[in-house]
Order: sequence, then structure tokens, then C-alpha cells
Amino acid sequence: MKNDNKVFVKKKELKKTEYLFGIHPSEFRKMNYIDVLYLKLNGASNVLEELLQVHYSKRDDERINDVLKAIEHTRQLIIELGLNPSKQESKSHFSTYLKWIFGTLFGVIGAMLVAFNIADYSKYGFLLFLVSAVTFWYFAYKQNDKPLLFIQIVFVLANLIGIYRWF
Repeated sequence: MKNDNKVFVKKKELKKTEYLFGIHPSEFRKMNYIDVLYLKLNGASNVLEELLQVHYSKRDDERINDVLKAIEHTRQLIIELGLNPSKQESKSHFSTYLKWIFGTLFGVIGAMLVAFNIADYSKYGFLLFLVSAVTFWYFAYKQNDKPLLFIQIVFVLANLIGIYRWF
């Protein structure tokens, strides 16, 4: 006798997929780091506020409140550092290109010109170095990066001395 095993598949209801933080993972790639961090802070805060509604014990409520305070302090720190997501530059891609071209590329070419000490061309390395240093000076100032700002000021002065001596 032939065994006819029939397989029956029950219809399952299609459920809307719920993602952590309410956003599809591929969307994170389109966001900058600060926006993702802020989104995660908000998500954690929402989860903890929901936990407070359950009332496990007074001790648990105190712990949850402490974590909520830490999240709020982190939010304030982000804002104080000038990294508020609502104020992110829309020109961030343009800024990146400026840093790469006028900061990094000009700095590398300037370094090679000075390092190779080619007769009439080495002096132009100081001009490229100057453009690089001024570019990074500007971005260090905008980001309030004091160590980078300080070293770029020193580089600008060194390049001005080099330009004075070579030209």
C-alpha cells in the first residue's frame, strides 16, 4: 500500500515587521552617527518609560529613573557639544569633499614637494601646506576641536615662515 503523506500548510497571518527603534536597518546607513545615537537614546528612553508603568518594585523604579537621568544627561551633552541632530549641516558631503581636497590632498602634495626638494617646485609645497592648514583650521574651529585647532595654527605659522624664506 502506498503511503500518501499529505502536508497541509496552515495559512498564517502576515504581520507587519517591527524593527528595533522603528526603522529598517538599511535606513541606518543613510544616517550620520549622531542621528543614530540620538535615535537610540530616544528608543531606550521610551522603553524605560514604558517599564515605569509596570511598577516592579520601588528599587527597580529607582534604577530605571537613574538610567533615564543618564540618558537625558547624554542628550544634553550631545547638544552642548554642538552635535544636536536637528542642527546637523546639510552640506556635510560638501564639507567632506573640502576636507579631502583642500585639506588632505593639498597637504600630501605639499609634503611631497617639500620632501623631494625639487629645485624650483619645492617652494610651492609651502603654499599647498598653507591651504591645507587653513582648511583644517577652519574645520577644527567649527567642531571646537582645540588640539587640532592649535596644531593647525602652528602649521599656518610654520608655512608662512617657509613662504617668506623661499619666495
